[in-house]
Order: sequence, then C-alpha cells, then structure tokens
Amino acid sequence: MMDATSPTDTWRDHDVVVEGLRLRVRDAGSGPTLLLVHGLGADRRIWQGTIARFADRWRVVAVDLPGHGASDKPDHSYTPEYFARVLRGLGSALQLTDVVVVGSSLGGRVTLELAASYPTWVRAIVLSAPAPLFGSWWKPVGWALPALAGPDLLRWLLPRGILRGFFDPNVPGASLRYSLIADQLARDDFHEFARAIARSVGGIVSGDLPALENVTQPVLLLWGHEDRVVSNSGALPLLAALPQARLTLIERCGHMPMLEQPDVFHAAVAEFLQTVQGPRVATAAGGT
Repeated sequence: MMDATSPTDTWRDHDVVVEGLRLRVRDAGSGPTLLLVHGLGADRRIWQGTIARFADRWRVVAVDLPGHGASDKPDHSYTPEYFARVLRGLGSALQLTDVVVVGSSLGGRVTLELAASYPTWVRAIVLSAPAPLFGSWWKPVGWALPALAGPDLLRWLLPRGILRGFFDPNVPGASLRYSLIADQLARDDFHEFARAIARSVGGIVSGDLPALENVTQPVLLLWGHEDRVVSNSGALPLLAALPQARLTLIERCGHMPMLEQPDVFHAAVAEFLQTVQGPRVATAAGGT
C-alpha cells in the first residue's frame, strides 16, 4: 500500500545515456541513494510503492534495465556482468555514491554482481528472491536458450509466468504486474524485448558466478515463503557464502513481495536501512 504522505509529487521520469544507450529512470526524493533494480520482464514501475515509502528520506532511483521498459533494447548478450557495468555507468552519470541497492529476481542477481565488482561503490544490498547461481555445467543450456525461446513462445509464456509468481493472484500488486507485461506485449519493440528476455535468461544460466568473496557489505535476503519461481531454498548457499547476510521469509507470498506483501517487505527493508546508515565500515579492496 502506498504511503499517502510520501512526496510522490517529486517523482521525475527522465532518460540518461550510458554507453550510448538511453535508459529510462524514475528519480525521487533526496538524501542517501537507494537504487532499485527490477526483475526479468518488469520495469521501474514495479517499485512505485517502494519509491513512495522511502523518498521522504532517500534519493530513490529506479531504472529500466537495458532491453526492458522504455530503455533501449540493443542486440547484446544481456549477462549479469553487462547489466552491472551499465548500472555502474548510470551511477557515474547521476553522480551516485555509496549506494544501497535493492534487486528483485534478475535484479537481485545483478545486484550481487554490482556488490562483488564495485564494493567501494555499493554500501549494502537487499536481494529479493535473486535469480539462482548456476554451475559451469549449465553453460551449454544457457547458450542454447535464446535460440529456443522465440517471440511467439514468449508472447504465450510471459503472461502465464505472472500467475505463477503470486501466492494470491487477486492482490492489487498482481494487477499492476499484469498491466506492465500487457504494455510490453503491445509495444512496437516487442521483438527486441523478447530477444532481451531470452538472452537475459541465457545470461543468468551461462554467466560466470559473481566473486562472492568480494561481497563484504551488509546483505538482507527477502523471500516469499511460497515462491514457485525461485525456491527459497536458494537462500542456503548465499547464507553459507555470505556470513553477514540475514534472511527474512515472508508468509503467504510468492516471487514479488514488494507487490504481494508490500507492508511486510517495506518494513523489513526499512529496518535493514537503519542498520546501514551512519559511518561506513571499511570493506575489502576492490572496484569502484
């Protein structure tokens, strides 16, 4: 539920050019930076409740990833490393420093890559049901996926995937998610969008694993207890590799807690943000 007292009148959608790509950005509020990274097939608009919740004390930036929403959809590989590099470029363009990144699904996997590759730039991370970390034996599958998942198949699959993503498909957030995918299906650049979706999945499956030993920042894992897209058992290897991470399971919730259980999701994020404010603890040496 949106907070009626949030400064939603200060939201601004604008385009930022990074590596020759036009990225659509929603920018709100002022203060320390909260960067929001959506999941596969979504865009910045899934975060409208999150922006409303935190823009009174944070500068909240939500971006359409390349290949998604109103951003450009280039003929590219769409690996997590590619997305992370573009987001770091966006940070430079907007002069964002010491950011807290919140990533959902694909965006969670990209957020892990950001934290590992640019540890001095990323202050802390929130991973909402991040896409799985696949071993090297999956690489041939990832390479084959883009050729197998064509536009016609994705036009049929994507709306059905929305249903699987919610424990209760009748919640208001599900209607928003349906409207976003319907908008994408109706756009003139649907074929480019479908190419980006297929290659993004292939990039997750075949991409190199992030250097988790570089992730020394505070980490909050959030997972729907009834997630049928990415099982919450995926939290176990992350908790083992990231001893500073903590996990919150959200009851009666599927893959998109920011839409299905927004009050619980935002309360957990707000509590976490309180713990990462103030002087920063030094992290391991790494990228900027």
